[in-house]
Amino acid sequence: MSASSTPSSGLVRMNAPVFYFAATFILLFGITVIAIPQQAGAWLLAAQNWAANTVGWYYMLAMTLYLVFVVVTALSGYGKIKLVADHDDPEFITCPGPACCSPPGSASRCSSSASPSR
Repeated sequence: MSASSTPSSGLVRMNAPVFYFAATFILLFGITVIAIPQQAGAWLLAAQNWAANTVGWYYMLAMTLYLVFVVVTALSGYGKIKLVADHDDPEFITCPGPACCSPPGSASRCSSSASPSR
């Protein structure tokens, strides 16, 4: 995280409107699924079928292009670019490649670096 997004106390700032909207949506979704599981199951199955039939090919194309981009970049000269300043040591020595660039990998990296081990 950059210094501008973290206060000097070390706490992570929260974007209240985004947090409360997401928390409300998740809570309502959970209550709906618990209250009417058969109907919710039918809705989710319909959404899954729509996604598979409508954007399934796009998802496969996007993942294939991403994989080709990652492999080509890693094998080219750009794969040797150091991502920290010359005088800095990397925070994590072994990073599982594309996981550092994917949203789940970034989220796990951010959550693991939120509580420094030093």
